[in-house]
Amino acid sequence: MPDQVHLVVRVSPTDAPAQVVRALRGRIARVLGQELAYLRRLAGVLWSPWYFAASVGYVWESTVRGYIERQWDVVAW
Repeated sequence: MPDQVHLVVRVSPTDAPAQVVRALRGRIARVLGQELAYLRRLAGVLWSPWYFAASVGYVWESTVRGYIERQWDVVAW
C-alpha cells in the first residue's frame, strides 16, 4: 500500500488548486532531494499524477484536522 500524505492548506479563493499542488510538489521534491540525495533518482516516481483537493467551506479547521489525523486509524485497522 503506497504511503499517502494529507495536507491542510489555506489559500486564497483565487488560487487554482492545480497551481497550488504543483508548487507544493516542486518545493517538497527540492527539499527532499537536498536532504535525502538518494531520492533524486526516484524523481520520476516520487509523485502520483493524481491528487484530491476539496473546499471545506465554513467547517472549523479543527474538524478537518481531526478527520485527517483519524485517517491512519482507518487504514491501520
